[in-house]
Amino acid sequence: MKLWTSHNINAVDIGQNSIKILQLQKKGQSLRISQQISHPSPGLESLEKGDVAELAASLKEAAAKAGIGRSKVVSFIGGLRVITQQITMPPIPEDELQKAVVWEAEKLMPIPVPDMEIRAVVLEEKKNEFGEGSQLNVLLVAAPKNLVYRYYEVFDRANLTLTAIDLPALNLWRVFQGQHCFPERKEIQAVVDIGHTTSHFIVIKKGVPSYVRSLSVDLNHINREPAEEVNNCEQDNITDIAADYYDLEIIPEVAATREVDMPPGMVDESLLYSELATEIRRSLDFYRLQERDTFVEQLVITGGGSKIDGLALILEAELGLPVHIGYPQLKTAPDKIQELHPKFTMAFGLALREVLI
Repeated sequence: MKLWTSHNINAVDIGQNSIKILQLQKKGQSLRISQQISHPSPGLESLEKGDVAELAASLKEAAAKAGIGRSKVVSFIGGLRVITQQITMPPIPEDELQKAVVWEAEKLMPIPVPDMEIRAVVLEEKKNEFGEGSQLNVLLVAAPKNLVYRYYEVFDRANLTLTAIDLPALNLWRVFQGQHCFPERKEIQAVVDIGHTTSHFIVIKKGVPSYVRSLSVDLNHINREPAEEVNNCEQDNITDIAADYYDLEIIPEVAATREVDMPPGMVDESLLYSELATEIRRSLDFYRLQERDTFVEQLVITGGGSKIDGLALILEAELGLPVHIGYPQLKTAPDKIQELHPKFTMAFGLALREVLI
């Protein structure tokens, strides 16, 4: 008789206004979401200023609500002080690659390298521009050490063990490169997770993360759909979730937030929509310049901001390509599909990093 062991994967997404926790239960080759909750959060601004206690208290409350107190978790940092830069490197062993990106960081960053945690993530290996040999498309990731230490302290004070910090772009890739998402994936598609102050953009080409960028647009003043809480979400077994595993110790990039010059309490929403569309268009245009033989077939918007009324239609008109609201979905039975709210996309992608096929 074969014994099927099970374990829970706990993913924590600390956003600007809420903490999302999703628990993915793995038993044999089957998966189900056993918990998903959203809880108010003071955001990462207080953490970036050195105030750990308030955020830790909110996280502890969220963990208690989700029933994951004193558990192991995975997460990512979404603040404004983490930097990413895509660079091209020759194929070299991993240990040499890590040393090489530190040297590249010294040339690219105004912040002293000894004060930063620096990692390299290989997005893809492809032919060089002359079609001879190959080159690595590498994402250089750097975060201030003091920010990373405070982040670990937040989880420690909340009685949680933070086992890994991951990249937002890889969370999006895990969700939308597979079969467990809406809409149906295209050969080349762009995905953007729309947050309150920062959005994360990625192009997925033939199942591979090809281009990554962070967009800085503050959408805090736009009225959004009320954030509902979802608890004890049970579903049937699902199988064959395709997910890769990265042992990454630090996280993403974010640029400085732009301010809209409006009278107090008044914001031109059309200006914010236009600014978001402009940032996405710049990302698409830059990618097309780098990959001249490619055509992005659709844009998928996800995250809590994707539910802003009319946003998909506005972006479709501005960008001239199909735009769909995207979200994870799990097949729970031959004729049943469970859909997750787009605000849980990042948490779901985090959980998938721990799935071994």
